[in-house]
Amino acid sequence: MKGPTSKPIIGAIVVDPTVLNTRERLTVFLESMVYKKHVAFLPPLIFSLIQKEEWNELVSLLRRWEWNVDKARSEEWFKSNDFKNLCRRLSEVCVSFEKVREELSPDERELLSRVRQIIGYESPEIIELAKELIEIAITTRGGIVSYTRHLKRWLKSLRGVLILEISEKADAFSAAKAEIKDIFRNAGWEGRIFVTFLNIAAALALASVLPTIFNWVIDTILTTVGEQAVVGVITNGY
Repeated sequence: MKGPTSKPIIGAIVVDPTVLNTRERLTVFLESMVYKKHVAFLPPLIFSLIQKEEWNELVSLLRRWEWNVDKARSEEWFKSNDFKNLCRRLSEVCVSFEKVREELSPDERELLSRVRQIIGYESPEIIELAKELIEIAITTRGGIVSYTRHLKRWLKSLRGVLILEISEKADAFSAAKAEIKDIFRNAGWEGRIFVTFLNIAAALALASVLPTIFNWVIDTILTTVGEQAVVGVITNGY
């Protein structure tokens, strides 16, 4: 799979649906030009709806993903020409993961297959969107960029997925988030940013390092999906 010319801390940026849900968020994302340094991926479901200009379906999906957006403000935003134009612009600077599947290396194809075996296949559309984010993030070594915590709720609803949160510390995860955060801050963003990293881990290995409180989670993973699990780490804070 082709990547950016420079070698940033993380392999790619994966766009969470919350990016599209307000004028300020989407404008800042585009003005940050984060896609100049990182390959930016849109989930195929969202990319396809924008390309086909199926705006009602797109808005319905976005509303279900982030259910507590201010309705009055979002109604104005979703009905505006700016929403459509900025979404079109987003699809121009981002890549649909569906389009690069054929470019995946044999190892990446095998990795993608393992992810699907863990999280399952056919699902309702909103759950499929969460699975797409996992597939992209793991296969591309990407960080999912969100403006809210809604992603955590959707990932936790999937089988074989364990989500952990870390505070701002001097480790690789926080360093990667700091790089993204600085790009957005320079574009004028003053709110919160969450970056989620996912990978596959051996469930038995997790059992040996996680606190006892997580034992029941590991037991469930072993019972339902076998020896491997998807582990997500969310960097929180400002």
